[in-house]
Formats: sequence, structure tokens, C-alpha cells
Amino acid sequence: MSQQPPAPAGTAGEFLHDFLLAAGRHTPDAPAVIESARPGLTTVTSYAQLGALADAYTDGLLTLGLETGARVILEADTTAHSLAMLLAASRAGLTFIPVSPKTPGQRLRSLIGTARPALHLQASDGERTDLPRALATARFGPGGLTVEHAPEQPRPRRRVPCVTDPAYIIFTSGTTGRPKGVVMSHRAVVAFYRGMLAYGIATPEDRIASTSPLQFDFSLLNIGLALGSGASVVPVPPDLVRWPRHLLRVLRETGATQVNGVPSIWRQPLRHEPGRLAALDRLRSILFCGEEFPLPELRRLQELLPKARVINCYGATESMACSVEDVPNPLPADAHRLSIGVAHPGAEMLLVDEHGEIVAEPGVPGEIHLRSPALFSGYWDDPQATRRTLVPDPLCPQSGQVVLRTGDLAVRGAGGEFYFCGRTDSQVQINGNRVELAEVERRLTQCPGVAAASAAALPQPEGAGLRLTAFVVLTAGRPAVDTADLGAFCARALPPYMVPQEIRLLDVLPTTPNGKVDRAALARGARPAAEDGTRTAPAPPPPGRPPRPRPPPCSVAAATDDPYVPKERAKEGTGTMSRIDTSGPAIGEPRPGRLRAYVRVRAGGLPAAFWVLWGGSLVNRLGSMVNPFLSLYLTGVRGLSVATTGLVLAVVGIGSVVSQPLGGFLADRFGRRVALTGGMLANGATLLALGHARSLTLLVACCFVLGITIDLFRPAAQALVADAVPAADRTRAYGLLLWAVNLGFSVAMVLGGYLASHGGRLLFWLDAGACAFFGLLVWLAIPETRPAARERTAGSYRTVLRDRAMLAFAGLIVGYAIVFQQAFATLPLAMTGTALSSSAYGLVMGVNGLIVIAVQPLIGHRLAAFDKSRVLATGFTITAAGNAVAAAASATAGYALAVAVSTLGEILVFAVTAAVVADLAPAHLRGRYNGLIGMAWGTGFLIAPIVGTRLLVIGSTTLWLTCTALCLAAAAGQLALAPSLRRRTEAAAGT
Repeated sequence: MSQQPPAPAGTAGEFLHDFLLAAGRHTPDAPAVIESARPGLTTVTSYAQLGALADAYTDGLLTLGLETGARVILEADTTAHSLAMLLAASRAGLTFIPVSPKTPGQRLRSLIGTARPALHLQASDGERTDLPRALATARFGPGGLTVEHAPEQPRPRRRVPCVTDPAYIIFTSGTTGRPKGVVMSHRAVVAFYRGMLAYGIATPEDRIASTSPLQFDFSLLNIGLALGSGASVVPVPPDLVRWPRHLLRVLRETGATQVNGVPSIWRQPLRHEPGRLAALDRLRSILFCGEEFPLPELRRLQELLPKARVINCYGATESMACSVEDVPNPLPADAHRLSIGVAHPGAEMLLVDEHGEIVAEPGVPGEIHLRSPALFSGYWDDPQATRRTLVPDPLCPQSGQVVLRTGDLAVRGAGGEFYFCGRTDSQVQINGNRVELAEVERRLTQCPGVAAASAAALPQPEGAGLRLTAFVVLTAGRPAVDTADLGAFCARALPPYMVPQEIRLLDVLPTTPNGKVDRAALARGARPAAEDGTRTAPAPPPPGRPPRPRPPPCSVAAATDDPYVPKERAKEGTGTMSRIDTSGPAIGEPRPGRLRAYVRVRAGGLPAAFWVLWGGSLVNRLGSMVNPFLSLYLTGVRGLSVATTGLVLAVVGIGSVVSQPLGGFLADRFGRRVALTGGMLANGATLLALGHARSLTLLVACCFVLGITIDLFRPAAQALVADAVPAADRTRAYGLLLWAVNLGFSVAMVLGGYLASHGGRLLFWLDAGACAFFGLLVWLAIPETRPAARERTAGSYRTVLRDRAMLAFAGLIVGYAIVFQQAFATLPLAMTGTALSSSAYGLVMGVNGLIVIAVQPLIGHRLAAFDKSRVLATGFTITAAGNAVAAAASATAGYALAVAVSTLGEILVFAVTAAVVADLAPAHLRGRYNGLIGMAWGTGFLIAPIVGTRLLVIGSTTLWLTCTALCLAAAAGQLALAPSLRRRTEAAAGT
């Protein structure tokens, strides 16, 4: 095959990288990227520095020998380094596919299988590990490009890039159930940028804040607008956008003059931080896109920022956008909708009716067709979908020219401007994210136990956007499927914005006379399932309820019976469901009383499997008396010395180091039920053997086995919660589980203290019986939650040990565990050393459980709203304060105060630790991840009695002050680790 000599991409015409860096060549020292990920830390990258980074990355990519046009996954948030890598891919003749670091593993694997990339790129601190072994991988960052697994280098079939080559592929929601790849060429995207710059939206002095993740085309629009104008890009980290104070802090510290984002980013600042929003005196313009801006919120924004220019940008991913229109300031009082303007220079919008005829009259609806040089090339590997969307020019089909059939309905105003008024298919916009309802429905119908379902985008109260809602019918005669279980099923394959926010269980889906799902009836009055587990059909609207206001009709053929529910293009009657929304009553449902609302906020919406686990944990903890009183049993009943007791307890610690890693393996390999039930029964048998051991050798052997079995169940239990409970509810769920544990613990400590002072043999029987009850309850009442075999990928502890953030986090837990375990290993000895009785120790430790019972319900449901690392650091610091109090204690009251303070820290640490691990762990490795964190606890427990008893010999003050220092060090370490953990643990929330 004849080939031209290799040539750099820039010599064949204007490519994406040429356009983005052209303006900066005249001002190389001007800021190109301004970042402020943390308060007080602003980083500026000049155009010269950005170009140098791109050059270095280009050289690294070229050495890999990838064929021109090969696809590379770019998994990163928007940073200076990821922008440089984007430019490098373009310059190297490669097609980049932007992907969020928070993309579920199953969805990423589906995307990889579809796009067949030659290379996966992620930032140097990226956390992705569960990638196909055959895929080449590399990392980029301040140290340059580091290749982890080099790609194969077959002989290239082409070497010369062309402006018609794909610059990037963006994968969006698709109706077929797999992501739909929108292929954009260099020529098309540069044509759009040039058309957009004609509006004069940005100048070289501007600092343009981009609030959309890199994998959305809106982010690429912002990058092109900024760099193409010689202005600065201000990327706002995705996990800061949803927090109004953090968002406004970034805008203030970076000096942002323009903010580009979906309208929903302004909702929280308008409600909670209007003063700080009004203080952004440098903000000159706001550009929004992706969804309609609620007019009350828009008016309020104009009131707070009266000098800011507000711009409405309209268009589809298939053309990046196609029109830009200024919003009148102030918005007229009688305005009830916004114009989307007309097409950008060089493009034209047409309206076509259902018969294929051009609509020219004002006020007559039609489907928008776009003629533009900025159209996408097609859908990746989907020629049929491409032909349905790129259709012959309706004005001159003989020419061979194609136009974009958008699927959007609009009417033309008297001045020629257009007004959007709906869709012809099942596509909706949720917080600016494109969602195909058919893809959501397809995923849920794959879940066993779902007979039928339908999804819709329903309006939220007070014009607060749309809420993705699912209506579900379960299969009769099959095991009941819990809503949260199915929410977790969705979350394993769908990005957070595609997981429905509400589920309503029905006996049947209502249908129209032609047999299709009646979406209007669902939207008008569907009720959630009754509390007794029955399911009801949709209820009619309450008498006297006025109908919703409707926008002007778009067409008789295309408009649905309800303006808020789009008509479907493909199959109707397939379905979906997710976690239940607990924020308020459903449509037509009376508001609950105060007590019911109080309980609902704190405990509502969690699956039945969780409550079985909660009840079993409560009973198990009621009987857990051996471990806290083991040191007193060994010294008092068995007559061992303090030093020997410390060594025997260390043997328990050695066993516990093995316990949880083994339990994690069992939970992933054989299932949560087998590991949990087997662990409980084995622990019960060991307790009985320990209670009847006579010789020291047998005692030590039983203690070692006890260490192995005592926590064998725990990784399975923690993984079960992560499997069953959606990410947004996990902190609350783990807090409730901690509450059950401490509710039982407070009773067990008082009763155990009494029994320990009277010989203690009964302790072992009660503890063993509670273990057997818990294990059998789980086996009989909880279905297996481990991902199905088809959803599991290969993995081992080697994968877990490559997770650097997890390893660092586990190290901090070791330090905290050493301190925490002193309450059981040395506190009773310290108290008896000051002539206090074992009953006094039992009462003091009972304070722990009582405080958890009283305090945890008040704060547990609120913890999810805070940064997990800061919560943990606060918990470590409070625990340090409790140990400082213990250093000065000499009476029961003093020790009780120390335990009370430490317990407040414990509440924070335990609830959030489990949630962090659940967020870090891939679904198929949750057992092993919990096994690793369990090993961290076990290691701390192993060290604790050895170190604690030695320090206690020196003096109790030395012991407790050492613990204070260790907790403060853990708090500092947690804050240092926070940036890395934050990128991993905020996935439930999304933006």
C-alpha cells in the first residue's frame, strides 16, 4: 500500500490543537489554565507552559507507535495536565475519548469493548485498576508520561492525519442499552468554535469557569471558547460544583469573569449563599446550556448580579451546540419561556413537520433540523442510528448533503427566533446530563424479579428541575426485590445521573387504548408501595386539583398527553427502578407527622436485607461479652499475670490479622451469606472451647483461633451493606449499624461486668448463642447480594494492594485502632489499678453505648453532607481529646468523661470509615477491600495490648498521652490524604 511520508498533524490543515493554541502564541505568558482545588491554593499554567506540557506528552505518545486515528481513553477531570494530554492526543493524530474517573467499572468495560481503544490514559494519581489485561495503560502528570503496559506495535496502515479524522468521541446515553459514541472530526469542532466566537462572548482578559466534567461536550465547548479567545480556563472540580460555598470560593479566588454550566449549578447558591453570590463583582457573564433555566431562579440571579450578561446556549452533542442567544436583562415580567435564538454564523436551523415538509409560519411546531459544517461524523459503530439522525437535506435531497435531525421540537417566533418546546423521543435532560430513558429501563429489566417498568422525568417542587423516576412491576412468585438492591444494580452499570432518584412499585403499568404505557397517567398520580409491602395501581389526581400549566403544543403527532413526559421513539413498556426517594411524600400522598418524618429521614428507604443485618447485629452484640472482659477473665479467673495476659491477648490480635483478609476472600469467592454465617458459627464454637480450656497451651491455641474467627464475618457484613444500599445512603446505613452494635454493647457491658465478677463461665455460652443466632438469621433471611457471575471481573488482593489511596487509608486506621483497642486491653487494668472494680469498668464502658444511642440518630443522616476526610480528621481529633481526659482521670467519673468524649469521635470514625471503603471498592472486590481494612484493624489490635501494657507499666498518664499524640498524627495524615480520597469517595453524589 502506497503511503505518504509521516507528517505531523498540524501540516494538513487546522486541527483541534492548532485552533486551541493559536491565540496563546501571541501571548505565551498569559494564563491558560487557573486551578483552585483547595482554599488558598491557586495554580496558574501559562500558554507557554501548557504548550510545553503538550509537546512533552506528544513525544511520549509518538514513541508508542500507535496508528494514526487510533483511539485512546482519557480518564481524568479537567486540569492543566489533562488539557495538555488532550492537545497531545490531537497532535499525535489520535482520537481521544474523555471518561470520568467516577464512571462505574462495568460501564467503562462496556465502553472499552465498544470503542476498542489502543491505550488507556489516566492521571498519575488516578485510582482505576480494574481494566482488561490486554489494554495498554499509561499515566500522565508532573513526571511526564509513564507507560505501565505498552501497546502492541503492528505495522501502521496509515500515517498522515487529516482534518476529517475524528478528534474525539463522546459516549452518551443510548436507547439500545449501550453507550452511544458521538464522533466529532477536527474540521467539525473547529467550525463550531469559529461560529461561536463570532458572538463576542469572550475576550483575552476573561477567566472562564467550566463546571462540567471533561467527558461532557459542554466542557469541550468551554475549553474551546476560552483557549480559542486567548482567555483562561478555570476548571471547577466536579466534587466542588454541588457545594455552593466551595463553588463560590473557587470563582472568587480565581477571579472568574464568566461561568459556564447547566442551570442547576445555581440553585443551591441562590437558596443558601445569595450574599456570597452577589459579592462576585468580577463576574461579567453567565452562559448556560443543557436544560431550561427555571424562570424564577433566572430572575433571582439577575437581581443578585444585575450587570452580568446571561447567555442561553442551545444544541446537541452531535453538533456541540448550534445557537447562542442573550437573555433580556431584566427578564420581562410576562415572559414565560426563553428564546434559543437562531443558528450560529455559517449554520441554519429548519423546522420540519411530521410529513417532512418545511414549516415556515410562526407559531407552528416542527422538529429542528440543522444544516452546519459542525455536524458529527456519525455514531461509533452504529450506521443505522447514524442514518436516522443524519438525514438528506429536506430542501434538496438530490444534493447528497445531510442535515442533523435533532429530535427537538420548536416553534418560530415573529422575529424568526426559535423556542424549544419538547422532544420527539424518550431523551431527557437531568441536571444538564443527557439521559435516554430506554437505556435506564433496559438496565433495570435485566435485574431478576422485574416484570415491567417505565421511567420518566417528573418536575420537582418549586421549579427545581426534573427528577428521574421509575415505575416498576415485580414478577409474581419470585423473591421480593428491594428498591435499594435494584438501585445498587443500576449503579454498577450506569453513571450516577442515570440512576433514578425515586421508585414507585405498582401492580400494573397503566396503558393507553393502543396498549402502550400511559406515561401521562403515571405522571399524574402514581403512588408508592404501601408500607405493608402491597403495591397499588396509580391513583387518580385528588378532587379539585387544578391541571398543570402546559406550554404551547408542539404537534398533534409528537406531543404526549403530559408536557413533562416525553414520548418514546423505541419500545415502551420496558422498565427500571432504583432507590426510593425519602426526601418527601409522593404526588398525592399526605405529609407524614413529625415522628414519622423524623424516622423516615433517618431510617427510611433502606432495604430489607439491611434491616435483617441490623437486627442480627443487635442480638449478636447483646451477647458479645467475652472480648471486652477477656483480660479480666484471664487475670481474675485464670490467675494470669498482667504481662502474660498481654501476650495472650496479642495472640488474639495475631489471629485477627488473618481473620478479615480471609473473610474478605471468602465473601468475594463464595458469597456474603456463606462467609457471614460460617464465620459466626465458627466463632461460637471457638468461644465454647475457650471457656472450657484448662491448660495454658490450650488457652493460647483457642485464643489464636478466636482471633481468626471473631471478625471472619465482618468483611461480608460490610460488603453486604455496600451491595444492598446505594452510595448516597451508605454513611447513614453504616451509622445505623453502629447504633445497633452499641445499643447491644451498652447492655452487654453492664451484664458482662456483673457476670465477669462472678466467675464468667456464662459469658462464653451467651456469646456463642448470640453468634449462632446471627449466623442462622442471615442464612435464612438474606438473599445473596454478591454481584452475579456475569458482572464480576477477575481480581485478587494484588489488585487491592495496588490501590495506593486504600493502602494509605488503611495505615491511618492502624494508628486509630491501636488507640481504640486500649478501651478493652488496658482501660480495665488501669481502672482496677486505681482500686476500681470490674463493675465500675462495665458502667464506664456502658456510657459508650448510651452516647451512641442518643447522639448517632441525631447526626448519622447528616454526615453524608460533609467531606468524609474532614469528618474522619475531626473524629480522630475528638478521640485525642478523650485520651487526654483519661490521662488526668483517677475516679469512675473521670474515666466516664474520657469515654464519653472518645465516643463522639468513634461515632464519626466508624460510620465514615465503612462508607469510604464501600466507595473505594469495586463491587466484585468489596469483600477483599473490607478484608484489607479489617487487617488494618487487626494489626492495630495486635499492637495495642503489647504497647499498651508496656506503657501502662510505666504509668497510665504516659499511656493516654501517647494515644493522644497518635490520634492527632492520624488526623493530620487524613487531611493530607483528603484530596486523593475525595476523588474516590464522592461518587454517590455526582453533580
